[in-house]
Amino acid sequence: MPETVIKSLEELNIFARVLSAELAGGSVVALAGDLGSGKTTLTQLVAKNLGITNNLTSPTFSLLKVYPVFQRPFSKFCHIDLYRLDDKKNRLGLEEYLGDSETVCFVEWPEKIKNILPPNTVWLNLKTRPDNTRLIARSL
Repeated sequence: MPETVIKSLEELNIFARVLSAELAGGSVVALAGDLGSGKTTLTQLVAKNLGITNNLTSPTFSLLKVYPVFQRPFSKFCHIDLYRLDDKKNRLGLEEYLGDSETVCFVEWPEKIKNILPPNTVWLNLKTRPDNTRLIARSL
């Protein structure tokens, strides 16, 4: 499982730029990690690299936000934040977005819906290290 050490916001933006270039319609990226590990910041940077100009905020209370994407082979960017989801059986119709060929999904706290994520989901585990850097471990 490849790991990347992130030492600054600029390095995180470079990581986001590379990740953005890999995305295609139907891509699902699962962002696991503790509070404050950078999940939302990474999502914001990816959205910016995709040309989304909206102020992307964490959908912690609404659980889901969808943004239009232009000039890409997909038309929607879906940001899902399941931090407040208590009932793991309540899927909230997420299947409509997960794996949809017109949509790219970024899912924070994905372990809460692991059983409905597509098999080709890219998992990124973000960890804050004692020296205030971040470690991003990637797996499928």
